[in-house]
Parts: sequence; structure tokens; C-alpha cells
Amino acid sequence: MEHPKIHYYNEGLDFANLGRYSDAVTSFDKAISARPDCADAWRKRGSALISLDRYSDALDSFDRAIAINPAYSHTWNNRGIALGHLGRHSEAVVSFDKAIALSPGYANAWNNRGNAYTRLGQRTHAVASFNRALDIDPGYTVAKQNREIALKNRPGSA
Repeated sequence: MEHPKIHYYNEGLDFANLGRYSDAVTSFDKAISARPDCADAWRKRGSALISLDRYSDALDSFDRAIAINPAYSHTWNNRGIALGHLGRHSEAVVSFDKAIALSPGYANAWNNRGNAYTRLGQRTHAVASFNRALDIDPGYTVAKQNREIALKNRPGSA
């Protein structure tokens, strides 16, 4: 028989893929109950909670995942996303910086960092982040759009 942690973890992934995020959280909770030191289950739980707009709970899950495995860039990136939704943009930048330090070629983290800088009104840093995301992935349409928004909203632009 499959280990309960694996069964519930996979079930959580299936529910998340179906957009059934509440069910996914329940399954990840069961996986965590079977193995509390599973950073991936904590991270996936946090991602499902973001989809449910439960950002504080998501942040708690990402913090638990990081306490177990601080070397996974996606967890730091997702932590930054949760912080951004909570309006904690300076802290989000720190999380995106950690994601980028772990995976310098992680275009999504660079884009998210740019978004946080935009919300902080730091357009120069935002544009530089979007440019780096585009250096990594020239076809990254969202980063192009975000860069254009940041450029349009620069002081002195009409």
C-alpha cells in the first residue's frame, strides 16, 4: 500500500489541478499529518490557500515549508506573492530576492519582484526587474506588459 503521505499529497495535487482548492488543502493537511516535515506538502498547501484568497494562512504554510527546506526558490517566490497580497511589498521584495539568489534564472521571481517595486513606487527598480525577466525569457508577455505599465507611470510621464 502507498504511504499515506504520498497518497494524500498526490490527491491534493489532483484536486488543485481540478481547481478544487478547499479539497486540496484538506488533502495536503492529511499528508502533513502523516509527515509534518514534508516541505512540498506545506508549499503546495500554501499555493492552494493563495487560490482561496487566504493569504495569511498561505504565508504560514510557506514559512513552515521554508523552516524545513530554505533552499527551494519556488517557496520563497510564493511567500512573496502572499506578502504582496497582504500589502507587505517591502517584505515581498526580500522573499523575491531570496528566490532569485537561489535561482538567478527564475524569470517569474524577477517579474514578481518588479511588481512589488511598482507597488512601492520604485519604478527604476521595477523596470530593471522586468528587464531581467525578459533577458531570461524574451517571450514573457506578462513581464513586457508590466514593464510598459511601470514605464507609463514614471514621474514626469503623461
